[in-house]
Amino acid sequence: HTEDMQVNVFTCPWVQKYVGAASQVGVAILTGGHKIELVGTEMTVDGAVVSSSMSLSGGGEAKHIQEGEWSGFEISSSESSFKAMVADQYHAADIPPGYIYNTMVHAKKSLAESSHGLCKGSGGITRVAGSSTLFSAKAMADLNDMCFQKTGVSMASFQAINTAADACEENKHDMKDAEQACASVPSLARHDCIYDFCSQGSAVA
Repeated sequence: HTEDMQVNVFTCPWVQKYVGAASQVGVAILTGGHKIELVGTEMTVDGAVVSSSMSLSGGGEAKHIQEGEWSGFEISSSESSFKAMVADQYHAADIPPGYIYNTMVHAKKSLAESSHGLCKGSGGITRVAGSSTLFSAKAMADLNDMCFQKTGVSMASFQAINTAADACEENKHDMKDAEQACASVPSLARHDCIYDFCSQGSAVA
């Protein structure tokens, strides 16, 4: 979070296609004394559904946005903004909600440098639960039911796959095939390419 905006995200595990990965499917934001929740294509501000836009205290705004064929949300304060675009082309058999959020934060350099959990890598991520989370009890119950109860995956026991080798093993890929497929990718991005290849379901092997 930054000094003027605190953000929690809820991640849902993939059960097929990208086994071991988890993607953002819910967002809760505290800014200007307001609590904003994003789940699916719905946005609420202080518990009330907002269908278009709403002004926030301190000059901020919460609104639905459209960028080309993509729909999403933008929440802004006087110093920074948070954007979540809805990618809804996925199958529920792969990730139960059938969508994920592509999220981004815009902030002044000074705010970004003093932030927590932003551009800090895995070491900057803190898991929150219970009363510590910004999500309402209803949103947490709905997300937990959608991502865990209906899939048989346990929130407590879910372990993310953090290496390409483990991803290849879990998804029945050969590491040599992944390395060959990514051989022409620039060196700075090659590791990410290999991880993405290995994370894809065994149907592409």
